Amino acid sequence: MRADRWATSEYPEVRVDDDLERAARELSRYSEYTAVVVDDSGRLAGLVTSNDVCRGLLAGAERVEEVSRRPESLSPSDPITEAVRMMMDSDLTLVPLVEDDMSVVGVVTLRTVVELMSKLYDTPVEKLLREVYEHAPGISWEEFIEAATLVFNRELGRDVSPEEFERKISDRTFGYVLWLMGGLERMFVYLFKLGEAVVARRVAKRRRELRRS
Repeated sequence: MRADRWATSEYPEVRVDDDLERAARELSRYSEYTAVVVDDSGRLAGLVTSNDVCRGLLAGAERVEEVSRRPESLSPSDPITEAVRMMMDSDLTLVPLVEDDMSVVGVVTLRTVVELMSKLYDTPVEKLLREVYEHAPGISWEEFIEAATLVFNRELGRDVSPEEFERKISDRTFGYVLWLMGGLERMFVYLFKLGEAVVARRVAKRRRELRRS
């Protein structure tokens, strides 16, 4: 699942030569902990957090460039799992998505991820998988379930059949599966690997059709 599908264009942004008071106001305006720092050309130059600003003010710093940290970013086409991992491994609450020239096209925020997960929590798993399936033309639902079962068994060390897997998802919610998978990051990893498995099956099916023709 691409990171840009979870991105927002509403986020705090400051320039490297802005004063720290403006950075504080920008963070407060968005009720956000992390702000994107850009240079005079509008390209990503770094990131700054509320703690960075506070420590800077106490130390007598005046400009954002004095307290900003190195830029961490992803490409819009990178998997959302990478954004989640980056936020979990740091104290950042957003990850910028940048083009090759380092221009920012949006950010993935921790708040967005949590809000989407909250909305999805009570959603039936079968409904979610069918929505994923609709974006995977070229294979049947049965083949899609086989791929989903294969990845599920590999990730959790299980040995359920596709029939049992489909039967179980008919009355399970996303929240239950999230608990079963052991957390949000592993759930994203599962969805990403499912996408890879579906593509692999679609390619294999196409090759078989070409050999028969």
